[in-house]
Amino acid sequence: MTRPKPLCLIAIFLFLIFTGTARAVVVSTVAELVAAVNNANQGGDKYIECENGTYELNDLLHIIADSITVKSLHGIRDSVIVRGQGMGGDVSHVFLVQGADFSVRDLTLGWVANHGVQIQGEQNADRPRVQNIRFVDTYEQMLKVSAGGVEFSDSGLVEQCLFEYSAGVGPQYYIGGIDCHRSRNWIVRNNIFKYIRSPGGSMAEHAIHFWNNSANTLVECNLIITCDRGIGFGLGSSPHTGGIIRNNMIYHDTTEGFADVGIALETCPDAQVYNNTIYHEHNYQNAIEYRFPATTNVFIANNLTNKDIRARDGATGTDTSNIKTAVSGWFVDVATGDLHLDYEVPTVVDQGIPVIGLTQDYDGDPRPQGSGFDIGADEFVDTGIMDAPLHSETSGSHILQVYPNPFRKKTNVRFMMQDTRFKIQDFSLQICDVSGQLIKNLLVPSAYCLVPTAISWDGTDHANRMVAPGVYFLRLGTRHKSITKKIIKLK
Repeated sequence: MTRPKPLCLIAIFLFLIFTGTARAVVVSTVAELVAAVNNANQGGDKYIECENGTYELNDLLHIIADSITVKSLHGIRDSVIVRGQGMGGDVSHVFLVQGADFSVRDLTLGWVANHGVQIQGEQNADRPRVQNIRFVDTYEQMLKVSAGGVEFSDSGLVEQCLFEYSAGVGPQYYIGGIDCHRSRNWIVRNNIFKYIRSPGGSMAEHAIHFWNNSANTLVECNLIITCDRGIGFGLGSSPHTGGIIRNNMIYHDTTEGFADVGIALETCPDAQVYNNTIYHEHNYQNAIEYRFPATTNVFIANNLTNKDIRARDGATGTDTSNIKTAVSGWFVDVATGDLHLDYEVPTVVDQGIPVIGLTQDYDGDPRPQGSGFDIGADEFVDTGIMDAPLHSETSGSHILQVYPNPFRKKTNVRFMMQDTRFKIQDFSLQICDVSGQLIKNLLVPSAYCLVPTAISWDGTDHANRMVAPGVYFLRLGTRHKSITKKIIKLK
């Protein structure tokens, strides 16, 4: 029997809503962007896509309504710049967010007098999503969660972002990467933080900091390079409860300045800090600290450092299976922050203890690879061993494998798109660098990828020039869905 036409229309409308494929508002000028945000705040279309270009603001973009998304049309964050008028200019923020379920992705944000993005926890701005954003040159903290009264910002996600000062140092000491008050159940993963350090007066705030009654934060698989302080839960008597810090790599060069600790727990009961790698070339003596009597029942295990791990000011917890005597020769390239193991170090590989929830390493490789868990953020993988699939479903999904990973001369990419609706023109397979810049489009030999298809990448860019050793990202997907695999190219 034929379905009545009104019901068909309703079904199509609901399908568009729930699949996220409804028509977006596409903007190409700053006036159009401002108008689109204002219209979304007043009940209009809430999905805004920006054409490539620079959008120089005369005032901040205030997100008031719930469920607004602002993103790049083409997905390359360096190609869409939304900025103020400089760190000493009149524009305080790029985004000031009052509404819940705000999503921003694939953009470059910065050059403002305060924050690139401020989430107003005091307004119950819950579940923000900040993905593939380059934050650069803000006069204060780059991503801020503010607080007041009894409200919290819950369940935020920050991933695959770059936080950096282009001059290699900040403009003042009151700066930070992510600074969150009264934030619960946030996830910060797969981001890079560079040069968040003070030029004078006092030390900068942390690359990643959750405090003022924050709780249950997960910080994993981030790379922190030459920042005054790395990751902090709590501060002084201002508490953080619970939470996990794992699989992060933290490096600081020989510059002294205000260089301080890599990971700090202050008034932070019940936190877990495990399988991080910290290598500091400055003179501060501790890599990890836990402080103050209220810091109890903390668990610190399987961390690989070249500095001490120390309880201070009455803190108590478990310090086990940590190595505090790492040397630079163990790692691929400490000068660039690449703290992957360069070879199978006997005192590190298979020497860690099992930890509940520890199933992957910094690169997403499965743990363990051998007879036991490795100490540190990197689970050493022999280059002859194939990675496990990053993502696998029975229908309508992508499958992606990369092996060997890390690699030196060549890595193989094996993938499959199980949905017959996808043709070659519907998807892309790209290599990007850590800033999101496209390095190379990989060719696909078949129009329909309904069976596992394999190609290789020889470490060259689109001009067939060999790329530098380091971290790259393989992205497979369509306009509406993608997955990413981190690839490590060795020397």
